[in-house]
Amino acid sequence: MFICIYTHARCSMSCVLNTMSSHVSMFFEESDEEELFGAAKAHCLVAGFEDHACSTILVEYLPVLREKGAEYLQRRLIADRGKLASDYLDGPSLPPTAVLRDQVLHILLEMCDHILHPPYGKVAPSESDCLHYWVRIFSSLTNKITIQTGEKALEASKVVRRQQAAEYGEVSEAGRKVDCLFAFESIELSNVEFKLRGALDKEIAIQNRKNIRLGRALQEAHARHGASDVSVFMADVAVANGTVRNRVFSGFVGTFYQVCPMGDVHIAGCTTNSVVFLPHTPGSLELFLQSKSLAIICNYIARLEAQGPELVKAYDMHDHQQEINRHADGLSLGRPRIPQRHITTIRNNVVLSPSKRRNV
Repeated sequence: MFICIYTHARCSMSCVLNTMSSHVSMFFEESDEEELFGAAKAHCLVAGFEDHACSTILVEYLPVLREKGAEYLQRRLIADRGKLASDYLDGPSLPPTAVLRDQVLHILLEMCDHILHPPYGKVAPSESDCLHYWVRIFSSLTNKITIQTGEKALEASKVVRRQQAAEYGEVSEAGRKVDCLFAFESIELSNVEFKLRGALDKEIAIQNRKNIRLGRALQEAHARHGASDVSVFMADVAVANGTVRNRVFSGFVGTFYQVCPMGDVHIAGCTTNSVVFLPHTPGSLELFLQSKSLAIICNYIARLEAQGPELVKAYDMHDHQQEINRHADGLSLGRPRIPQRHITTIRNNVVLSPSKRRNV
């Protein structure tokens, strides 16, 4: 199977069918391959990506928020989290159910603090403000993986650029900068890109295509170490700013998708039909408690946590096998050939050799 679209869907350095592009949708609506396009979109959807035990914990606090407000909810969360810690104070560690509840309570506390005391005040948040908010939520759920921010260079993109340089000539080998990089040990796993929604729609589309290219670069890096069929989970987050009733509002909205193989090609598509958002007002917090947003975020982090050790194992096995092969190749060559030594002479304080002259 081969798909190649020479319109807005074409991603240089990636060769990915982007099922999220409206231009691609228009292309398939006018072609005879609409069934194939639908199959590609369905292939990217992950069953159960909207289901998580955290949703049950969230709805417990919905009546509290409705009846008492965000400030009381914050105090209630502090009390409940303290009680949870005291219940297991003398135990060796928290059971998994208690760990999840503690994580959810911590996330809700972070959200209440952000809503009641926004760090950017009454002005519209910047991309960095949005990034820091998301990272606080992500870091509440991570255990094995690490998060790096601040225009970090993606090492996997350097490998692809070196491949381009070998094929096309003079191409920069500098790594592409990313906003929010997830890694396990030294293995890069995923990236989340942030963009101000006030930008042109064209720039939003460029951001999406850039992140898809980075996903393919990560896949190529994994393939070089023996993990050729790995799906890369990514996300794009938009900072939407506007004014309603003379009040500044902001939306922290994210789309989660994956870059995955499908037969002989690679495709990119949403892992779920739901859009993820983080609350910024008491009203949006009430919506958040009823939404699937946290469930999707939890499943996204869980996928990365599971991928890390699996990739380490694949990398180790591949590198060890390569070392065995190199050793076996050296033995099969037999005794190495020793080059013949050329006798040099000295004449007028100059050493003469077959290859060069140098003063002594």
